[in-house]
Amino acid sequence: EAQFFHQIPADGEYRLEVRDLNRKGDSDYAYSILVEPVSSGFALTADATTLNVPQTGTVAVTVKAERYLYTGPIEISAVDLPAGYTSHKTIMGPGRNEVILTISGTSETERGKIIPVKIVGKGAETQTETALVLAAWKQQLNNMLVISDQFSESLALGATAPLPYRIRFEPAEVVLGPNLSATAKVIVERNEGFNEEVTLALNPAADKNGLPANVTADVKPVAKDQNEAVVTITGNEKAGLGQFTINVQSTLKKDKQTFTQSLPGLTLSFESPLSATAVTDKPEAKKAEVIPLKLTVKRNPALGGEVNYQLTNLPEGYTAPTGTIAADASEVVVELPIPEQAQPAELKDLKFTLEIKQGDKVFKAETAPFSLKVIE
Repeated sequence: EAQFFHQIPADGEYRLEVRDLNRKGDSDYAYSILVEPVSSGFALTADATTLNVPQTGTVAVTVKAERYLYTGPIEISAVDLPAGYTSHKTIMGPGRNEVILTISGTSETERGKIIPVKIVGKGAETQTETALVLAAWKQQLNNMLVISDQFSESLALGATAPLPYRIRFEPAEVVLGPNLSATAKVIVERNEGFNEEVTLALNPAADKNGLPANVTADVKPVAKDQNEAVVTITGNEKAGLGQFTINVQSTLKKDKQTFTQSLPGLTLSFESPLSATAVTDKPEAKKAEVIPLKLTVKRNPALGGEVNYQLTNLPEGYTAPTGTIAADASEVVVELPIPEQAQPAELKDLKFTLEIKQGDKVFKAETAPFSLKVIE
């Protein structure tokens, strides 16, 4: 059965013309067509039919998504892998339609065998789909019109000889946020005699959708005779929240030989710079009583420093508590004194406002509003 998805631009009458793979159709043939509303989901395709993984190295494959009414993250992985292979964490972030999946081998990876594997994607709503590779097989087989169903979802996986260097990110996941930066080291382990520069490049390039929107990457090579470099990822004020996996390709040239391999994916976790909660064990207070309010802050790992806070929306006659949470602390107990002349009332929409400075940037947050009842 064939299926396709189409968004009708407007109400009206539409005509559907159907022909088979050999371009035959018209009134001499009968087809059954079922038109149904589309539930949210996605379909996946992979652009490769064969994955040759170097022992102790990494190979990359592009996975694309056709989304329909689903814009959330899709977790991509290779399944049915034998011992000696690792499918690295890969997240196609919210709203993105393409990601690079990476698979690595080890010194124990067995050569001389071809193993069928599949690539699957899991959505946030428990949907699981397997990537189709028919288009890639057709391209490899000179656009053959009819291909066996056994090829529709399977890639051929095999191991090749190890390359003269191993390369990876450390850590493999970094946390940052809007107006924040994070760094990851690129670690190279070289065979003896292979001390040349290792160049690094985003795959695909930044201007080819290699990064999430409103995100930049400063990618520097690993210098000759060195084993480390630093990649800096920065989000601007419009950077979206969520997880996104990016890919970097490496190249080492020695004499007339060129060696190229992917790094395992680097996952970027974009979180809010600052958030906070406020709770009290005493929802009721009497005149002249002091009420303890527990204020807890959560800083983005890319954000450090003291947090200034103030309790807001208090009625006239109350003294608003203010203070600072130390850079190495995440909570404080704030004391709210109830004035002796306070009238019985419910204090509504109380909330803490918070502020933290880092460089020339100011990050603000506030707690959810809460209430406190003043009684006789």
